Amino acid sequence: MIDVADLAVKHEQWEVGATYAEAALTKATPEAFLADYPDDDYTAEEAAEKADRRKVMGYADLGWAQWNLGNEDEAMATFETAAPLKTVNYLGAADSSLDLFWGKATLASGNAEKAIELLAPNAVM
Repeated sequence: MIDVADLAVKHEQWEVGATYAEAALTKATPEAFLADYPDDDYTAEEAAEKADRRKVMGYADLGWAQWNLGNEDEAMATFETAAPLKTVNYLGAADSSLDLFWGKATLASGNAEKAIELLAPNAVM
C-alpha cells in the first residue's frame, strides 16, 4: 500500500495518495511487520522500529497529500505526529520523505526558518 501511496503522491494524485497512505498506516504495526517476514527472527523491539519506519513513510505521504488537498492544518498535524518516529543518519538527514514534504509545506506557509531546519540536512546530502 505504501508503494501505491508513494507513486500517487509522486504523480500528484492526492486523493489516491491519501487513501493508500491511510490504509498503509493501519497496517504499520509490529505484528504486521512480523507477518511479512515469518522466517526472520526479529525481536519485538526490532519489529516495533520497523513498524515505526513504515508509519513515518505513511505519515509523510498522507501529510503531503493533505497539504495539496488544501487541508493545511491537518497536514501539519500529520507531520508533527510523524516527527518523533523518524530516524536520521549521522548528519541529521532523514531517511524518509517526511522532512522534504514537511519542509515544502512549511516554506509555502511562510515559515522560512523552520523550512531551512527541515530541508537543510537532506540538501547537504
